[in-house]
Amino acid sequence: MPSSGLFPVPGLTLVEVISFRNPSLSSFVRSELKKLELSAISFSVFILMSLDLEKTEMMQ
Repeated sequence: MPSSGLFPVPGLTLVEVISFRNPSLSSFVRSELKKLELSAISFSVFILMSLDLEKTEMMQ
């Protein structure tokens, strides 16, 4: 199976890539990384939503 650069399999999350490249990572570290990733996603969604709100307020 050909790997495309950084991500060994298309559709993998960053956490899965890190785990894939470092199989010795403990499950604790993996779950912490997962939490970080989830909070990063929700943070960027929050930013996008607040930017959207600002645009909407300006248009009115």
